[in-house]
Amino acid sequence: EIAHFGPTAIRNAAITWSIDYPDGRKLAAGQLPTRTIPIANGIQLGKIEVSLADATVPSQLSVTLSLEGTKYSNNWDIWVYPADLDTKPAQNVIIAEHLDESALAALDAGKSVLLMPTLNEINSDVPPGFTSIFWNTAWTGRQPPHTLGILCDPKHPALAAFPTEFHSNWQWWDLVTKSRFLILDDFPTDPRPIVQVIDDWTTNRRLGLIFEAKISRGKLLFCSIDLRTDLDNRPVARQMLRSLLDYMQTDAFNPPHKLAPDLIRTLFREPPLLSRLKSVTADSHHPDHPPQNAVDADPDTIWHTPWGNSPPGYHHQITLEFHEPVAIKGLKYLPRQDMANGWISKYEVYTTDNPD
Repeated sequence: EIAHFGPTAIRNAAITWSIDYPDGRKLAAGQLPTRTIPIANGIQLGKIEVSLADATVPSQLSVTLSLEGTKYSNNWDIWVYPADLDTKPAQNVIIAEHLDESALAALDAGKSVLLMPTLNEINSDVPPGFTSIFWNTAWTGRQPPHTLGILCDPKHPALAAFPTEFHSNWQWWDLVTKSRFLILDDFPTDPRPIVQVIDDWTTNRRLGLIFEAKISRGKLLFCSIDLRTDLDNRPVARQMLRSLLDYMQTDAFNPPHKLAPDLIRTLFREPPLLSRLKSVTADSHHPDHPPQNAVDADPDTIWHTPWGNSPPGYHHQITLEFHEPVAIKGLKYLPRQDMANGWISKYEVYTTDNPD
């Protein structure tokens, strides 16, 4: 289509088109039927139909239309990937969802592990967004999205089979919107992630989607993009997976830094609190409102002490005992939701590693 708002109609307009590789080679070219272009908007010029069978390798192509005899032209990027692609790993490459005993054993044996957790297991609260932030997150109440696109080195061998520029473009849409951004603030600053995500300037966290590390005698590639789901209908994800697997089979896959498994595990969500509790007890409780209600994540249930004649006096105590030591980062308290009665006025929190 063309929009024309010049002084007069353009008669005998010749529209040429071409589909080009980034190095200037032409895949195809032609001309649309000559016609008069009136003063109007959304004028249809014709249709381009080209077989891409000759584009036998993953490619970024540019479709260009030009109005001959003028300086006016426009172009659009398209990406071409093989229709049939084997995404099976080589024998020395293990695909894992968790850094568990099996994955660590493979790394100890000198194998390569592609670690791809399910997205809901990744410890991140950064909303995945493809567009840039709206104006300023400090002014918009942290309205998503919070990020400013991806940054990568197009010449990195991990991306050798995935055509890309150093910044976001439309082939990244499916990958970014089906990912979970890794928060790498506690990781070494060098080297950068293979695919980095740029945070908003009011938060400025180190974010990434793909990074590599040595663990024991093996090599780890961590990817927080969903490269497992519905690959038959997601050619971009399928191509990214193939590119990573190809990289892991080469001598170029040689991470320069070692990372401890415990540091990698910080990228995973901790198990829910209830799954690690051994017991919940209280100094007193009403039969219908046991202390377990205080930690069941249900806002409609409560722990309540007995009422009526001779209720127990203050203070009251609830004790949480865990099967093993846990790191406590804070306490969130939700008051009773059906009335203001029973809200906590004063409290103290004690911890101990010796319950006796």
